[in-house]
Amino acid sequence: DLVETFRWSQAAALVAMMRATMAHLSGRLTEAEAHNRTATERLMSSGAFDAAGIGLLALLTLRVTDHRVAELVDVLGQIDTTADALIADLRALPLLALGRRDDAARGRHDLPPVPYNFFRSLVLTFRGMVASALADPIEAARVEPELRSYRGQVGGGGTGSFVVGPVDTVLGDLALTLGRPDEALEWWRGALTLAERCGNGWWAADIRRRLGDPARG
Repeated sequence: DLVETFRWSQAAALVAMMRATMAHLSGRLTEAEAHNRTATERLMSSGAFDAAGIGLLALLTLRVTDHRVAELVDVLGQIDTTADALIADLRALPLLALGRRDDAARGRHDLPPVPYNFFRSLVLTFRGMVASALADPIEAARVEPELRSYRGQVGGGGTGSFVVGPVDTVLGDLALTLGRPDEALEWWRGALTLAERCGNGWWAADIRRRLGDPARG
């Protein structure tokens, strides 16, 4: 109420992002996208640093959930990866959705470690998604132990602003890539429990597909 009364733009943007996160968690993606739009507009009007980038990252998480991430291939492709090498993890997702596996895989064995910062669980979850989608056992073996630190959680949940689904879904995919299908099933069962607790039908449906046909991952 204070934020709205006194028009604190950046605080109002944070409130909108939190509302978007809660909507995304429960599978209300149209509502989440509307809140994210509001947050981005308020950040930009306040002169916040990298407001457009924050809005793009929020949109990316939604597009991962609703399987429309390929739509972002051009805008993500314009980002200079020399400024932040971790952008490669984000750019790989739409490339994979378009079937451009060679482009997505290029340079991945030289990626820097994910730093211990605000975005760590989110970026590790993205990195695990890419490693499993590429069926790359080298990268999978590298990211899987780090991602285990966030088991039982929603990837990015600690940010309060960005979520990308149960970490255990990705741990299951990595286990499958590493030749451990029984372990993969256990991870996916845990992920399904979390997705259902959130009320997110998108995440639950994806996990049920994995459980129905483990070879697909």
